[in-house]
Amino acid sequence: MRQVNPEIERYFLWLETSKPARVPRTQRAFAQMIGVAERTLMLWKNRYEEEKSTRPPIDEVAQFMEHLRMEALKLGAPAAVMELYAKAKGLITSKAEITHKLELTASDHYRIDREADRRIREFGREPDGIQSVQEESPLLLGEVCVDSEQEHSSDS
Repeated sequence: MRQVNPEIERYFLWLETSKPARVPRTQRAFAQMIGVAERTLMLWKNRYEEEKSTRPPIDEVAQFMEHLRMEALKLGAPAAVMELYAKAKGLITSKAEITHKLELTASDHYRIDREADRRIREFGREPDGIQSVQEESPLLLGEVCVDSEQEHSSDS
């Protein structure tokens, strides 16, 4: 796909605007505003006219999209047709895969591990949302301490 200069796109939009509504009003003023020669705008205008003449009429595009939609909705429609329709409607976009290489030091691992442990203790939950199991029962420890005190007091 061809890269489009944003200034050219801006100029094309300016050309499509009705003459009384154009800002600035003249092509010369537009050229000065975007910092190009008026001759450059003439070249861009020729390109605009070429593209406009090769562009299918809007009603043909609408008919094609409706035909494509009907084909995509048919039972047993090929996946390629459904994908083409979804892409044309903007339901699917191709995304470039972005990868980052992340290298952690031993101290980074230690810090992350400590932070995870702190958060688990703070919230009383495991990372997957399951309630953590207490290793020692505080009630049992209290009873053992009481029993120990009673045993020691009777021996003296």
